[in-house]
Parts: sequence; structure tokens; C-alpha cells
Amino acid sequence: MNLDNHYFPIFGQESYGLHFEVVPAPAFHFHIGGWFDGVDGDPGPGDPVLLPWFGFTASGSVVRLLGSNGALATSSFSSTALSLIANVQAGTSDFIVGDDVATGIVHASTPNAVVVVAHGTTTVQGALRVGNGMAQGVTVSPVGTAPDPPDLRAYSAYTEKLYSLHIGSSADTLATVDVGAALVGVSSVATNTLVGEVPSNPLALAWNRFTKTLFVIDTLATGPAWQHKGVLRLLVIDPAASQSYELWRTSDAFDLPSAASISISAQAEILIALTDKNILGATEIVLTNAAGIPTSSADHLGRLADVAYAVPAGVNVPVEPGFGDKLGMRVDLVQRADLASGICGAAWLRLHASGVLSTAAASCKQQWW
Repeated sequence: MNLDNHYFPIFGQESYGLHFEVVPAPAFHFHIGGWFDGVDGDPGPGDPVLLPWFGFTASGSVVRLLGSNGALATSSFSSTALSLIANVQAGTSDFIVGDDVATGIVHASTPNAVVVVAHGTTTVQGALRVGNGMAQGVTVSPVGTAPDPPDLRAYSAYTEKLYSLHIGSSADTLATVDVGAALVGVSSVATNTLVGEVPSNPLALAWNRFTKTLFVIDTLATGPAWQHKGVLRLLVIDPAASQSYELWRTSDAFDLPSAASISISAQAEILIALTDKNILGATEIVLTNAAGIPTSSADHLGRLADVAYAVPAGVNVPVEPGFGDKLGMRVDLVQRADLASGICGAAWLRLHASGVLSTAAASCKQQWW
């Protein structure tokens, strides 16, 4: 499950922005703000911020939703932006949000916060940015790149670099696409072979603007295929040196997470979210420092539906809708006060702790047992 193309924040002035999510019906919707509790899929008076929601309809109109009221808001988007959104709705394009934008970081100059590429590729078709109080679109004749298709992609909006991780049969490669050049019709791509502890089956990829590196959640098989046995790893890729190295790995497990996301907060925290394969589904969220050492964690009911983000109030956890939810995804706010220390709140990770994680697990035994 690739989670890098569904939940799209575009930040303009202040720390507010436009968040997009692809859903089956009405095919597209988004909200403005930072977080909400997700009760029945609607914001409420008790939320940290009362958020207006918007829907992109099949006819191309944008509707502003707040409670049971609706009003047209298509004028908040330029015609070019609407055409780019329609391509994503049709499944012919993907939005890839800058990992340095999604956390609410606003730069002095507004970057192209979202790069629009042909579905499943790194072929640049356009970009979105916020300007003059509305979402603006930038289009270009498609500029092809290689290698395609990538396994995972990550985007640095401030430097306008799109990173494409490709797991090959003989070598892993990292392609760096110059989005700024592509938007003026010039193809500029550097592709390098990774060395070191390279990814095997990456689940999630994110650019860390603080360390100038890519963080990867990866699984590695440790037994025959029929055993379904493996470990979960946290890897770091240095694009400048084409070097990949491991920060930690779990012990062997038969029940590896089925999906994961990774993001970097405005406070330089690394947020890892892991989902299990159970019928009901549960998501573990773990905040770490730049070295990957867990600082706090929690278990949250619901299967991860998209990338989780840390905000000052806590952690936004997008989960699949439950009974009674009116939208295609529910976003729950897990308060920081409800996070346990280290990995004490992450049951699966604590059970399979190994190496540097074992120390954190030992402190949980002293605290709870």
C-alpha cells in the first residue's frame, strides 16, 4: 500500500493550507486547517480548530462543507488548478506533496508545494502552489524521466527535488528529478546506485529537511518465503553520497505490519505509523528523534488510510472510515498527553524490540510489569 499520493496539504500564509484526499465518492475532498477529532467524519465545537471541509464533485464544482451546510467554493481554485485536480480524480495523475510542506512549514517564498506527475511515474505534468489567496496551478508538457515505475517517491518542495526509489533485481537506485527544470520543459535527472544497507521491501519514504536525508520504513525477509518471516527496519538514505544505512531493526516476526507511513514534523520529530492485518485493524504511532530513538508512542484503533502527521496538539492519524462516518476517511487527533514514553504505547513494536529498541522495551517492563 503506497501512501504517498492520497493526502495532500498545500500551505500558504500563516500555517493553514489545503488538504486533499482521494476517495471513491464524491471522488475528491479536502479540508483547511491542522487537525480535527474525526467524530462521525465531521469537525465539532470541541475540536482544537473548527475546520471547514470541501468536496470536489464529479461535475468539477468545489463545495464548502461545514456541519450540514454547503456552499460553492470553486472560486478558491484557478482553472488550471481545477484541471490538475480533475486529472488526479480520473486516476491519470498523482499529487506528491512536499514532505517539508505537509508538516506546516511555511517558507519565505511560496514553493511549488505539490508536484503533479503521471500516475505511477516521475513524469512531471505540473504543480500546485498557493498564491493571491487561492490554489494556483502550473502546467507543462510532460517531461519524461527514468527509471519508471518507482517503488516510492518523496518530494522536497523547498529545493524542488523529487526523489524516486527503485528496487531492482541486481541493484537499488535513487533518481533525483529537478522539478523546477521540468516545469520549464527541461529534463534534469540524476540516477545513482545505492550502497550499504539498501531497502528490500520499502513501505514508506519521506524527505527530512533537517538532516537532508530520506527516511525509509522497510521490511526484510529472514526466512524462506513459505515462513513469511521477517524484520521491520528504519533506514536512512543520504542522496548526496548514495549511501543507505540502518538505524534499527526489530526481531523476527511472522506478523509484519501491512502498511506504514513516515513523516517529519515541524519540530524535527520523525513520526512512524504502522498498521496490522487484523479485521478491525489498529495503528501504532511512534515519534522518534533524528537518530530513530523512540520518544513517545500510542496504539490507535483503526487501519491506517494515509500518512499520519505530528502537530503541536498531538498526532493526526488518518484511518479507514468506521460505521456512521460520512467521509471516505476519518482523521483522529491523538493528544500528546495520551502518548506513552518510548515504545511503551506501541504493543507490536515493544513485543519485537531488538537492539536499540530493547532498551526502550526494558523501561516499559519496569514501568508496567
